[in-house]
Amino acid sequence: NYRPLFDLARTRKFRLVGISPKGPRPWKELRRRDEFAARIIEGWHRKHPQALIYVIVGDLHLAERHLPLLVRRTMADHQGKLITILQNSEHLYFRLAKRRREHTAEVMKSANGRYCVLSSPPWVKWQSYLMFLENSFDRNLEGDEADYTDFVSSLVAFLCEEFRITLEYDDLTVVSPEVEESWLAVLGKVSRGDRRYAHDLIRNDQSFHLPASGFLFLARPSINHAAHLAGQYLHAKLCGLNRATWNFPKDFEAQIWREAVGFFCSKVVNHKRKSDTLTESKPRNPEAVRVALAQRLSEVEGGGRRPRFRPRRPEVFLEAARIVGSIHGERLYSLYRIGRLTLNDLLEEMKRDPLKKEFRNQHRTWLEAKWKKSQAWGRR
Repeated sequence: NYRPLFDLARTRKFRLVGISPKGPRPWKELRRRDEFAARIIEGWHRKHPQALIYVIVGDLHLAERHLPLLVRRTMADHQGKLITILQNSEHLYFRLAKRRREHTAEVMKSANGRYCVLSSPPWVKWQSYLMFLENSFDRNLEGDEADYTDFVSSLVAFLCEEFRITLEYDDLTVVSPEVEESWLAVLGKVSRGDRRYAHDLIRNDQSFHLPASGFLFLARPSINHAAHLAGQYLHAKLCGLNRATWNFPKDFEAQIWREAVGFFCSKVVNHKRKSDTLTESKPRNPEAVRVALAQRLSEVEGGGRRPRFRPRRPEVFLEAARIVGSIHGERLYSLYRIGRLTLNDLLEEMKRDPLKKEFRNQHRTWLEAKWKKSQAWGRR
């Protein structure tokens, strides 16, 4: 879980410094760890007084009488400003929820340079921890791989309750990369053409749903991935989808809609989830960003024009659809939350078969109407 931080430091040329002491079971000696970390921080601040020192540490250390107090004492003779940033305090989140501001507040400020960033609702943090326990400790005790079928099924049930619909989902089966035999069996049940796309998604750590079999590949044991899959499964059930929308470029807009629905449903579960912007996606796959940008320009221009840019590899459409779909899903959720997109309107569009010939023009018209409504609301 630290790898993204190391990758960021390597890319930006940041210096990484350890702040934990060596020795047996140092995690049980909170005060000793705080004192050791404070000395390390003070030493680097003395050598580089103009540098930003960004310390990542557990929240027990961030209590006002622990590491922040010690750092202030050791830095008393040096110029410097200390800011403490907490993450996702349940107490603060529910205080905001009582005032109905949990959707709008991202950062809270207190005295003495203390802040709290609210990037996730509490239930997502709790469930993520339970999934971690199931994936780690329970597996070690029982010798079995974690099975997330029941968890994804519970999310489908939650979405059905949210959308006020009744649905049978007894064919739902979740497989994960941890059990190689399971996902190899899934690949054996798809066509040769679809297999290349499934391989590409697995290689790039992306989850996907195969409507014909009811299989869902959960790339990561996270709430966002699981809720995204639950939304795509729900969509396939509502519209009677019987195959993956991977016949590119013909199915490109159908795949975008599938990604939009999945992202929208994940926002219903975790309203703090953020979509990638085209700028954020650029370093990972420039060609996919070009396809996504061409698609967005064609949507802005209107008139049913198809994107002018075509990638060299058809697998690029998968990543481009994910980028554009997440943007659409974010905008639709914003309209849904403020009541500008009704539940009936959304369900009617989710029941439309994306593989039918008339889907593209009808869906374009539907989206354009929503975006106009969004712009009109913004002007007010």
